[in-house]
Amino acid sequence: ALTSWVAFRNDPSGTISIGDLVVLDAELNPVVSALQEHGLEITAVHNHLVGEQPHTAYVHFFGRGDLKGILEGLRSALDATRTPAAPAVGKAALSFNRKAIEEILEKEGAQAGKVLAFSFPRAHEISMHGALLPPVMGMATAINFQPSPLGVAATGDFVLREREVNPVISKLRAGGVKITAVHNHMLDDEPRMVFVHFWAEGKPETVAKAL
Repeated sequence: ALTSWVAFRNDPSGTISIGDLVVLDAELNPVVSALQEHGLEITAVHNHLVGEQPHTAYVHFFGRGDLKGILEGLRSALDATRTPAAPAVGKAALSFNRKAIEEILEKEGAQAGKVLAFSFPRAHEISMHGALLPPVMGMATAINFQPSPLGVAATGDFVLREREVNPVISKLRAGGVKITAVHNHMLDDEPRMVFVHFWAEGKPETVAKAL
């Protein structure tokens, strides 16, 4: 949830690209300009967390067309930040009960380093500007666990229809989960989707049950 990411897929209209770049305050507008200068759309700029140090913003984007042009735009935007190349991450021993979390969420997680990640795709298709966006392009609810002095810390976002937003928030708050953001990631999406970001710390079983 704290790493810039981008996904691509082939489409009859050209390469489709979507993702978000994690930037510091001073990097925000240079990144926005770099993306737009290369024909990439800015679809959202906002927070995903609260109280983090340093403060970070997330620049969501959409591109369609020539792959080379999209890559040049992304390279230009990344050059406007201090984002390093991502190192390879292997598995590490987890200090929390992975099996208990997986049993509660009824799904096996994927481990990277000390993070245990879960993805829950929607049962329906999602598109932007008529282009289909599969779950791996950020269209699935993401829940990530990492070690914390309290047991685990969990963050991620729920991908929701508008009518689902407040019932989900009510359930999260009842379980002690903090809501950190409610917003769009896309423009002209069909159906309209809302992303609810969260933060929780505590015993693995308690946090997993709330989520």
